[in-house]
Amino acid sequence: MKRETRAAAVFVLLLAGLPVRSLAAPAAAAPAAAAPVAELDVVVDTNLRVTPEYRQAYLETMLELARGCLGGLVPPQKRDPAAPASDGAARYRLFIRHQGTVEVEQTASPAQTVGPGPGSILKLTARQKGKFIFRLAQWSGSAYPALDTWSSEFEAAHVLPVPRDATAEDMVFLRNEALLTAMPDAVSRGILDRILPIRLTGTSGEPGKPKAYTVTVENRSRWALRKLAVEVIWCEQAGMKRYRYCAEPRYDGWLAPGKKAELKGTAPLAPSLLAWDYTLPVQITARPTFVPGGPGAAERP
Repeated sequence: MKRETRAAAVFVLLLAGLPVRSLAAPAAAAPAAAAPVAELDVVVDTNLRVTPEYRQAYLETMLELARGCLGGLVPPQKRDPAAPASDGAARYRLFIRHQGTVEVEQTASPAQTVGPGPGSILKLTARQKGKFIFRLAQWSGSAYPALDTWSSEFEAAHVLPVPRDATAEDMVFLRNEALLTAMPDAVSRGILDRILPIRLTGTSGEPGKPKAYTVTVENRSRWALRKLAVEVIWCEQAGMKRYRYCAEPRYDGWLAPGKKAELKGTAPLAPSLLAWDYTLPVQITARPTFVPGGPGAAERP
């Protein structure tokens, strides 16, 4: 608009009592901020319907254990596992479906102890049996078609010590507490065995003394592994005596997909009060940290 024309228009507006700014060119709308896209998120489900509280606790635990196996890939904020996940919120999505049963003993049973002298305590045992069904999918722009599917079967027993003088009323409470010990711990092994197998591949040393160990790690995921914290608990028997060990190796480097690493160290003895603990198989827990786009990682779509 020419200066003379604008001046005349302003004069007319002033006479009419209208604001002069109505002649200004409209401001350009700010571009909408793009929603952040996570590398990976997790969706969980279970067929268990024991109680609403137990189902919610089971789903929350399953989600957090899965997130712990996928460090560096999942969003930092927690999400209600019962809430639906938005389409396209992540480049990859891991669907986990649990199918199984859980049962708690009706009455307490003796559990042998170890220590200076033989003895026993009472315990309630919650037993689980079932499988996890996994589906890793990639966002295509309109859906999440599967990239990989697998399943992992498991059986587990969870022990809760019980006072010998527990009343019938106490037992109702204690059975509920025993139920809450039956959480989906095995989901971690189901994930790691597929994307990051960790094995105790060798031990050496005298029985009853700290032992040298070798733990082997293989990165079968799509992402580079940056860090890894591992705990390995195992038992050995020499004659009539049983010994329990705990190793805590660490990895700090870059392990590309398809590569292996050996972690070596010395594991101290890890005694336990319950004889039950000396009958368990090798227990491995791990908290890896992956890096999208790290060395050797799969290219993003």
